[in-house]
Amino acid sequence: MRSLPLVILAGSDRRVGSLPPGVQSFHPLGGGYKGLDLRVASRPLIEILLSRVRASRAFDEIYVAGPAQHYAQYLLQAKPVDTDGGLADNVLAAITEVSARHPTSPIAFLACDVLPEPESLAKLIEEYWAVAPCDIWFPVVRMPEDRSRLASSIWKPTYQFVTPDGVTVNTLPGHLGVLDPGALNMPLVKRFIQLAYSTRNQPLASRRFEIVRGVLKVMLSEDFRELFQGYRPSLSWAVLGAARAAAKLRRGSLPTQKLSHLMRELFIRPSHRRAYPDRQVHVPIISALSLALDLDTEEEAKAAGVAWVASDNGAKNGNS
Repeated sequence: MRSLPLVILAGSDRRVGSLPPGVQSFHPLGGGYKGLDLRVASRPLIEILLSRVRASRAFDEIYVAGPAQHYAQYLLQAKPVDTDGGLADNVLAAITEVSARHPTSPIAFLACDVLPEPESLAKLIEEYWAVAPCDIWFPVVRMPEDRSRLASSIWKPTYQFVTPDGVTVNTLPGHLGVLDPGALNMPLVKRFIQLAYSTRNQPLASRRFEIVRGVLKVMLSEDFRELFQGYRPSLSWAVLGAARAAAKLRRGSLPTQKLSHLMRELFIRPSHRRAYPDRQVHVPIISALSLALDLDTEEEAKAAGVAWVASDNGAKNGNS
């Protein structure tokens, strides 16, 4: 029987976000809980998002990962995951709690500051089930041919990939993914999420340096563990491969198949890869633009008909 719970990540952006160099005409949203402080006709964004997610009928149960004391009255029968740390801490807290309720089930994750159409969600999750079981399913969003459709999101960083049939496609990051918790190399996943989020709007060259440097310590400890268990260490080579892949991504020549292979080597436990050699990581290119248009700036919020209502919800420091 198919089972796919969803976690909406609704922690806080406690610091004002940074935008890429050269982007001066946009104003990042102030620190706070976007799910609560962004409002549509006085309704918090989390209510709107939950209504759309529920209308898609794509998920078995819905969880909201954020401080329960702030979100409790808006959950609309969703279940709380009471957490208020950084993004990586919130993801791990959600995995721990949801896995306890749904043993062996994959878990979907969705950012709280996007407004996807229910029909798009339903179609995408059917696409996920068409390739399941897999270790990670993380779609990226095809850039529209008419760039004006991005409107106030025109500043967002884009990434070029080469499809299996040799076509170069310009993409935006998506904000929906599905993970198999039992497959994940948790220490490395946690460190990567921390680094990827903190550098999310930086140029690719500096992101590559920061991320590779940041995972070295975790990588070495994992390789030593494999060595003591009698297996050939693999993470060191995978991280070096990832650095080379980042250089190709910067040049717009990284094949999606290569990215999928590297993600499996980096983020999936070696013992799981040995036990399930046919499992894959999938990075499909999709056309659901609403999943790429997260609300990072005042201009994006205004264009989406969303108001920023600053509130004192206890957000003091850090980010998630």
